[in-house]
Amino acid sequence: CFRVNEISFSYLCLYYTRWGKDENRGKVLEFTGKSQITDPNGKIIAKALESEDALLETEIDVSLSRDKNINAFNDVFEDRRPDFYKLSGEEI
Repeated sequence: CFRVNEISFSYLCLYYTRWGKDENRGKVLEFTGKSQITDPNGKIIAKALESEDALLETEIDVSLSRDKNINAFNDVFEDRRPDFYKLSGEEI
């Protein structure tokens, strides 16, 4: 999930990751933590800290995801151009 996708396609998103460091064969991989839940407008509605285990819980408004109007001139579904792409497995 990326904020631009949430806003463009109007959906709720869960970003989840671990925190801390792992070392393998002399190489260190550091995880950032900061898991979060965002609304369809990209607003963070719940966020974990960088360096502790967390269980995020929040109320969500599903109706926000049903509104596909980005603004008065753009609608996610009505502005689609299926003539520009094909479905997987479909012959051109």
